[in-house]
Amino acid sequence: MKGYEWGTGTVRCGFCKILGHNITSCSHVTTIYRVYLNKVQHYNIRGELYSPTSLEKKAVKEMQRREARSQTQKKPR
Repeated sequence: MKGYEWGTGTVRCGFCKILGHNITSCSHVTTIYRVYLNKVQHYNIRGELYSPTSLEKKAVKEMQRREARSQTQKKPR
């Protein structure tokens, strides 16, 4: 199983590599995403293009997934 740390009985986050949670509940994703948005805004004010790091790209992708998940309706049980 992806993200599962064999031998410890727990999961490891694919974003921050800390045991005990996965990327869907990682608080570091929102922090990096906010920093990324501030950088983009700062560069846009100066008229420059900002090139995001791989970690920032991963945070943007995860935030988009979280937004899409929050928009879908849950199926009734």
